[in-house]
Amino acid sequence: MTKQDFLDKLKQQINHLPQKDYQEIIDHFTEYFDEAGPDHEQAILKELGNPEDIAKELLKALDLPEKTDEDDWTNWEVDNKTKSEASSQKLEPIVDIRYSLLNHDLTIEVADIPYPTISYDDNRITISQDSDGMLNIIEDSAVPTIQYGFHFLDRWLAKYQAIILTLPVNHHLKKISGESDNNDVTISHIHCDSISSNTYNGTISISHLSDSTVNLISKNGNIILEHCHIQSSKCQAKNANLICDNSTLINCQLSNDNGNIRLEASQLTETSVENKNGNIIGQQLSFSNDITIINKNGIIDINCPRENLSYYDVKASNNNGFVTISQEAGRQTPFKAQLTISNNNGLISVN
Repeated sequence: MTKQDFLDKLKQQINHLPQKDYQEIIDHFTEYFDEAGPDHEQAILKELGNPEDIAKELLKALDLPEKTDEDDWTNWEVDNKTKSEASSQKLEPIVDIRYSLLNHDLTIEVADIPYPTISYDDNRITISQDSDGMLNIIEDSAVPTIQYGFHFLDRWLAKYQAIILTLPVNHHLKKISGESDNNDVTISHIHCDSISSNTYNGTISISHLSDSTVNLISKNGNIILEHCHIQSSKCQAKNANLICDNSTLINCQLSNDNGNIRLEASQLTETSVENKNGNIIGQQLSFSNDITIINKNGIIDINCPRENLSYYDVKASNNNGFVTISQEAGRQTPFKAQLTISNNNGLISVN
């Protein structure tokens, strides 16, 4: 069997599907062969196996109907609901949100609408709401899996299964909490007292959040804060980057194990920043009260507006590396901030 033989047989098994689904599947297998190259064609064919069996597994995983004798390959406009069609439902006023997801991206946003709405395109998602205003978004963990070794399809199967929760502009939430495995969580322009999010492989991105407390943990995905005002909060990344842009942090803890921490155009008060294996980069930062910055293996490079730096008392220690502190630091009293900076292996620069 050749690549073309495989694709031709696969086409015969799925040519009853709507054009969008049909073309997505064929394009993906074609791309998989092309990326491997002609020299690896037989290895790919051995890995994938029988195209008829592959088609059955795909249709099952995608909740699409199998081909019948009555199906006409030219009839793209079938009435059956497919993955590309989204469900949308109106919701009662929401107080708290709880989610548990495996592969579906979640976006929480606002719009000029009279009531909350949620849209999604997978019947493995369960949406429920109780009388206390708790909204539950749960993905069924008993998901059919592909049995033939082509794990590259895992993300593709879920790539257009996004969940979008839209709230009225002035809707106020008490709490958002949840965990996710292989998806991104994006929260933007909402009013919420507390956000707690834990992800394994996915980005947590929060923007335009004011007067809130967050507790964010990511093992293999970035944490991004933009235009946020948070207090008494913790952000912990393990194998990714932690980014804070145009934000105000009060009494917060930022930590990373293996990745960079980048702070830009932000104000920090009573906050600690700690990294183990990566750089800590700060641009155009303002500080108040006690600030602690610790690194073990990587550079610390902090840049502040000149007029602010003169009011900062900077104490730095380094075991293996240079320390460079601008002469402008600590020239004016009373001090507005005490910066305690330490490094084990790497440069320290404050200017």
